[in-house]
Amino acid sequence: MVTKRRRHITDAQRRKRVKPLIDAWSRRLGLQGEWSIAYRFVSKLDGGTREPFADITTQAPYHRAFINFVRMHVDAAPRIELELVVVHELAHLLLQDIKQVLEDVVGNQSWLASQLHDGLEGAVDRVANTLMALHYGRPVEPYQDQNLVGGGKA
Repeated sequence: MVTKRRRHITDAQRRKRVKPLIDAWSRRLGLQGEWSIAYRFVSKLDGGTREPFADITTQAPYHRAFINFVRMHVDAAPRIELELVVVHELAHLLLQDIKQVLEDVVGNQSWLASQLHDGLEGAVDRVANTLMALHYGRPVEPYQDQNLVGGGKA
């Protein structure tokens, strides 16, 4: 039996896919100059029962953002899906002020914080899908969002 070898993909090759998307969308969303956005590729993210495609952390007062992309998801994703993930993660920065207020008021260890997080993820998803639809002039099929409880498509 002949088996196909998987081609080894390097982080440099991944950067060639991701960097132009981050650059273009951070410019479109008015984030350049306001936010410093860094990213890296990781083998795994902690997402409970589902592994997220990517996640973003921020240092809000300093307007620094850091995106982690899971290598195997970047490698497997079609360009449009990867672009939607990038837009989703950057859309978090558009709603960062709301998230910060929620964390300041509610904290992040309660049942309510979890519910608010899920609601915010849903809002970020809608913003990202709307931005992509406006950019392409048509709705873009949403990716299977690993961050939302229940996933993307119904």
